[in-house]
Amino acid sequence: MGSAARAGIQISDIVTAIDGQAIDSWEMMAGTIASSQGRDLTLTLLREGQPLDVVVTPRSKPFKNLFGELVDRYVIGVMSSGDSRIRKLSFVEAMSESMAQTHKIMELTALSIVKLIQGTVSTKTLGGPIMIAEMAGQQAKEGAASLIFFIALLSINLGILNFLPIPVLDGGHLFFFMLEAIIRRPLGIRIQQIAQQVGIAALVLLMIIVFYNDINRIFPRIFQDINLLFSAR
Repeated sequence: MGSAARAGIQISDIVTAIDGQAIDSWEMMAGTIASSQGRDLTLTLLREGQPLDVVVTPRSKPFKNLFGELVDRYVIGVMSSGDSRIRKLSFVEAMSESMAQTHKIMELTALSIVKLIQGTVSTKTLGGPIMIAEMAGQQAKEGAASLIFFIALLSINLGILNFLPIPVLDGGHLFFFMLEAIIRRPLGIRIQQIAQQVGIAALVLLMIIVFYNDINRIFPRIFQDINLLFSAR
């Protein structure tokens, strides 16, 4: 039995505050509980229109994060109802919220790249044009808001990738400019040519990986048969 059940929390209860701090989203509630370090929390609930305070003690449990890593997280044994609502914001609030969300996505994208380099995240999770088209179609079915969010997410991801210090990308050009500013002279033509070739090779390799993953997701049987053919030899 979870902490919430022991405290008498019911399915229809709505959490409005934790320790006097207003809660307006599931993400905010989950973050507050996760950062509690196991101390007692006073949850203010709304049950059948009436406020009610209960005390719960979060327990640490192992969970897999977005990258498949096993991490300990404090929970109380509740889940999101899945209901959503539209929150109206002023222009200033909307700009502030958009910047905060953009910052979160940038952090997650940068961390994903680091995890890929470390090998924590498999290259099989990468996708190309086919995967993007499928995901765009799924988001379009869920509504215009979901599709717009997906487009923004994709744009931020591409922007960060474009600023990686890889030759032929904008980030590579900026890296060369910084290097030339440090050594106070332009790089040799031969060095630039080799760097460009390495950058192109890296991009071609990335394209091969994402196209392979895309095709493998659509036609997994083809690659299974190919693997069986080579293993038989």
